Amino acid sequence: TEIDGGCQGTTCISIEVVEQIEVEIAGFEEVCPGQEAIYIITPVPNGTETYDVSVIGGTITNQTANTVTVVWDDNANPGSITATLLGGGCDSDPETLDVVKIDDVDFPFVGIPETSCINNGLAVQDINDPDIIDWEWTATNADISIVAGFVNFTWQNVGIAQICLEITTACGSDQMCYDVDVLE
Repeated sequence: TEIDGGCQGTTCISIEVVEQIEVEIAGFEEVCPGQEAIYIITPVPNGTETYDVSVIGGTITNQTANTVTVVWDDNANPGSITATLLGGGCDSDPETLDVVKIDDVDFPFVGIPETSCINNGLAVQDINDPDIIDWEWTATNADISIVAGFVNFTWQNVGIAQICLEITTACGSDQMCYDVDVLE
């Protein structure tokens, strides 16, 4: 029974209702197999709080109060990182960041035709892709020059010319070749 804001004949307890904390994980959502990546978890825990972190498809190699370093497995299976803030009154809901492992090198469209006339040559726009770290054009039966953002191929002889593009991304290197039938 409550009388004038106090308790009489019963036991009273005070209950503090606190808002549940929202956890966020920031870091790479696309990685290469075998890549090491650092993830930042917010908010920064106070002295009585800590993060429980689990990873699927990788291994935690280092964890501080609000950062986790993960080395992702060498396979292309998807992965995830989940963090729950523990302590401090109420545990947070688990927050999960899904991670996609990219195991191939995506080639840009370069527009190489199947045929070309010997007197025409060929000009294609050079590579302009932030995901491509390095690239190299090579050719047989053609001379290559790069001018003002275009790769120019001048045919040497009638017959088959092969144009190859090797690109390097964070996930590795690969080469794609195109055969061009050089006509009279």
